[in-house]
Amino acid sequence: MNTDGDYPVTYTVVDTAGNKSTATMTVSVRTPQEVVDARIAAEEQRQREEAERAADEEVAAEEAARAQQAANTARSATTSTFDPSKYDSSLYAGGIAAALSLVGTPYQWGGTTPAGFDCSGLVQYCYGLGARTTYAQQALGTHQYDVWNAPAGALYFYGSDSAPYHVGIALGNGTMVHAATYGAGVTVQDISGYLPSYYVVPGQ
Repeated sequence: MNTDGDYPVTYTVVDTAGNKSTATMTVSVRTPQEVVDARIAAEEQRQREEAERAADEEVAAEEAARAQQAANTARSATTSTFDPSKYDSSLYAGGIAAALSLVGTPYQWGGTTPAGFDCSGLVQYCYGLGARTTYAQQALGTHQYDVWNAPAGALYFYGSDSAPYHVGIALGNGTMVHAATYGAGVTVQDISGYLPSYYVVPGQ
């Protein structure tokens, strides 16, 4: 009996003389309260996990849609507010050279020295900036979205305009140098496999 309820039970008694006596009684079956509580808790946990999974899937879908939109915008852009005539590559040559000389340096969360860098720490070190975080660094210039045309020395950003989560230094040929992540460290990477959201030319 796996279900709570009242069940009739018939039993027969035979004495030593062979006389039989039959009786029927009702047996009540009830699940212990702790078992009921455990079942309720398990169901509530299942529902929570299902809701969290659905929320995660929704967030992932939204992020994928934003990434695709950014990619489409970048690839289709034909004009930019960036004025090449005002760009002086010599201002950034030292920073680029410094970053390239640090290729192979390990990644370190919060790192700002050649012992280990995170993404914004590398940019700060190579450019001698006071701006330490990606949030502070994205405010160094006007946001440009034709990322394929970013000049050497520009800063590539990933994420929203107000809350970027990663930054790298453009090399001017569809590649960038950045402090990627643990295991990769400072490396040069083609942006086609990791398309930035926008770029900034510091001071412009």
